[in-house]
Amino acid sequence: MRLAGRDVPLLTERLPGFDGGATDVRTRRLLIDYRGPAVLADGRTTTYRTYSFYDLFYSEQQLLEGVTPDVDPGQFRDRIVIVGTTGAGLHDVFTVPFGSGGKMPGSQVHASIVDQLRSGRFIRPVGPLLNLAVLILSALAVAFVVAGTSLRWSVTGSVLAATLLVGGGFLAFARGWWIDLTAPVLAVALAAVGGLAFQYFTEGREKRQVKRLFSRYLSRDVYEQVLANPALAELGGRRREMSVLFSDIRGFTALTEKGEPEALVAQLNEYFSVMVEVVFTHRGTLDKFVGDMVMALFGAPLDDDAHADHAVEAALAMVRELEALNARWRAGGRPTLGIGIGINSGEMIAGNIGSERVRSYTVIGDNVNLASRLESLNKDYRTSIIVSEHTVTRLKGRYDMRPLGEVVVKGKSVPARIFEVRGGGQALGAEGTLASPEREA
Repeated sequence: MRLAGRDVPLLTERLPGFDGGATDVRTRRLLIDYRGPAVLADGRTTTYRTYSFYDLFYSEQQLLEGVTPDVDPGQFRDRIVIVGTTGAGLHDVFTVPFGSGGKMPGSQVHASIVDQLRSGRFIRPVGPLLNLAVLILSALAVAFVVAGTSLRWSVTGSVLAATLLVGGGFLAFARGWWIDLTAPVLAVALAAVGGLAFQYFTEGREKRQVKRLFSRYLSRDVYEQVLANPALAELGGRRREMSVLFSDIRGFTALTEKGEPEALVAQLNEYFSVMVEVVFTHRGTLDKFVGDMVMALFGAPLDDDAHADHAVEAALAMVRELEALNARWRAGGRPTLGIGIGINSGEMIAGNIGSERVRSYTVIGDNVNLASRLESLNKDYRTSIIVSEHTVTRLKGRYDMRPLGEVVVKGKSVPARIFEVRGGGQALGAEGTLASPEREA
């Protein structure tokens, strides 16, 4: 619409009916660009000068009496004068975006309309396509941020996006453009909630799975690393360069036939408690208990460049801790125990393996089987710790080792060189020499 040579942006809408619904009658409306509130902050000054009926009537009487009036009639020359009421009881007061208590007399509203028509200041609504673009981009941006970041950054990103959206809307409004922010802000809120729900059912599910799998089988520091980034564990399965340790109690079957069940269970629990702490201390993962056997992993679920050394050091610590336990048991009149430990290193498949109902994190492969076979060879060689050449070649520290020759383990046709690890040895960083088969031989 053009008025006084200016394009006036009007909105076309349907008139509301008395029942609250829309009618078929269309009307046009103008967005009002209010210059200011009805009453300014000082409580006396108004955006548009106003005069009470009393002041004007009294000034007219002063003119009739030849007295200089309080209100000079010259102030109204060539001016547009709007006459209206201001009393609240006269129902000519309307709610506006600002003002004294959010209220403005109808005469001030009309003054605002006349002012913007004369000055050419208009609020132009942006087109429906731009409103739709703002809606979609806001929702997608927040959904992308929330789905790909942690909870703290998700909340921060959502609040920042909403702040930028509202701030951009205010800047556009200050320049005379009106963007419908209701739908975009609602879309941001829904996207944030949807993204957090997505996190709960995906990343949150991974973390719950990690908690369920590893909370009792990892040392606290390793567990916290895996919980902070469940993707590191790669539960779906992965070939890993790692070491596996099997530890079995010697003669325990015969012992169970003679001892009291309650006392044996208590002694076995005490033994397992100490052995598990040894595994955790050396960055190992408790895989499982099989009867009186302990299976531990080194280099899974987190990568460990020193997995072979950690496995050997854990084995030596197991032997020392068992000696201390035996001394205490012997003093208490309880039977003593002996253990055999087998260690092998190499490529193994680690992952969350099992049935649909019951699964556990474990490893499989020929190298796992070889470690189990080495553990059983301790009975034949009368040793406590046997490691394969694959483990020896990966050691970074120096250890007291004795070559035992080559053996063909069950299920294998290629001989494997094996070594006994005796008490003592130096931990990582000991002068940098490798206890390799060639060196020990």
